Amino acid sequence: MQPDEIQQKLKDAIQAIRGGERERGRDLLLQVVEADERIEPAWLWLSVAVDDSADKLVALENVLTLNPNNAQAQAEVRKLRRQLGIAEDTPIPESLRAVAPPSTRQSAPVATPTPIPASPSPSPVPIPGTAVDLDDDPLQCVYCGRPTHATDNACPHCGRNLLTWGKWKGGIYLYLLLLLCGLSLQASFLQTAGPALAIGLTQGMDASLVELLADFGATAYMGDVLGHYHGLEIVAIVAALLRTALWLGLTILFYNDMESAFAVAVGVGLADAAWTWLSVSWLGLPGPVGAWVNWGLAGLIVLISAPAVVSRSQARVRLRVELDREALSGPELYRRGLKYQRQGKWALAALHWRKAVVMMPDESLFFKALALAQMELGRYAKALATLEEGASRAPHDAEFQTLIEAARAKGSTDKRMKRS
Repeated sequence: MQPDEIQQKLKDAIQAIRGGERERGRDLLLQVVEADERIEPAWLWLSVAVDDSADKLVALENVLTLNPNNAQAQAEVRKLRRQLGIAEDTPIPESLRAVAPPSTRQSAPVATPTPIPASPSPSPVPIPGTAVDLDDDPLQCVYCGRPTHATDNACPHCGRNLLTWGKWKGGIYLYLLLLLCGLSLQASFLQTAGPALAIGLTQGMDASLVELLADFGATAYMGDVLGHYHGLEIVAIVAALLRTALWLGLTILFYNDMESAFAVAVGVGLADAAWTWLSVSWLGLPGPVGAWVNWGLAGLIVLISAPAVVSRSQARVRLRVELDREALSGPELYRRGLKYQRQGKWALAALHWRKAVVMMPDESLFFKALALAQMELGRYAKALATLEEGASRAPHDAEFQTLIEAARAKGSTDKRMKRS
């Protein structure tokens, strides 16, 4: 296999794994390491593509043979050795010295080379664009920065939700529901007139106005205000005003939190239909026309909101660690990083601050922010390198030395915890 073909297969394998096609990526990687066993990224990605812990260990041992300073491989090897009950200073058994494909594969297994003994031969030259660096992985968890698969809806490490709302072509639902909410708001407000007139009659108001309204059929909408309220006129007004406030609150919710408003609208519609039935049965309010208006509006709201909830849920997309396209300057990148920091999305914050450092390498604040994010993500070696670079550019900034000592202390503590 020619070097160009090996390089292309490796890139295709990485793209397949990031896209959730682990089996295809695994097959391509096995071909790569069979053709050239000295390609470090191929072994590292193979440790991600295989399922068996023993296979992962062999792949990672090969990574360390090629590059003993690979911190990511060192950490994973320690964890896998503990899982398999193999001491750190014990060579892996001969039975584990081949990365075999899963038993479900139809093709014959392709044995991969055993770990390569140290030799004076030169280290392999990395293939451009294939270095495994979590800082550049768009599928890392936006919160904890650890690797995830494209099919993960939640981070398998920190458990945080990795889905967010994407573009939604369901605006017609929103416009219709706002219209119906407005009509329900007006209807509920007008229906306060019935008990209000009843109170007026008890206070000596001329009944001719009520008779005039009855002649125009208004009582069919408001209810029989000349009937008996049993002294519950105030209760009826308060109930009608509460119903008005409910529809007003739902209308405001649509403007401020559309994601939850559709689900709330289903409950409000059902509750309003039930309340209308109780009100008609108990107080005679509203009239038959008003009752059917209420039931009709509530039914339409439920019928529109229910499919809107389903449609909206299908518009969710996977969160990715990518730069905001609108962030074109160092200060704007820094502000975006602060926004993601407040949301707990440390991987996104680190990405934007890293870009800000590249654009404005003399701004010490950007170095400190980036190092903070890297420490939160557990990347202490990178945080230390970032702080040392910032200190070299701002030798009079004493805060860098304090942060460097803190990064070293946290890194040492983290290493001790992993060993225990």
